[in-house]
Amino acid sequence: MIVLLEHMDYFTWMANGQGAVSIQDSESDRQGSEHNCLVAYVTVENTDKMALDRAVKIIHSKALQFNVSSIVIYPFCHSPVKLAAPEKAAEIILSLQKKLCSALGDRITVKKAPFGTFKMREGRNKGHRESVLLRVVR
Repeated sequence: MIVLLEHMDYFTWMANGQGAVSIQDSESDRQGSEHNCLVAYVTVENTDKMALDRAVKIIHSKALQFNVSSIVIYPFCHSPVKLAAPEKAAEIILSLQKKLCSALGDRITVKKAPFGTFKMREGRNKGHRESVLLRVVR
């Protein structure tokens, strides 16, 4: 699993058409806007079922360190890796969201951008030395 974390002043996303994969997301996932958030761009690889708990710990830890109001899980594909099948990737992304919600309780909101759609996004990075972090989780 590849997780790119970005600490943002604000982040806005909106689905802009269906991609090659048809995975149904809830209507609330199709667009959103958050302030003082941690965006977790997540690429799910073939072997990532085992990496799920480690990814939760990394995202959880950074969210608390940065004292964010919310986390946005933003699925994306990074072409040089062996991607998981779309259905499996969507399942792992949903599990990631549920486990983060469980770990954080009411302290931090956890949202998810849609899976398998083209998306427009806009945001402003916080600009501190850890505001962009890449983690390869195995």
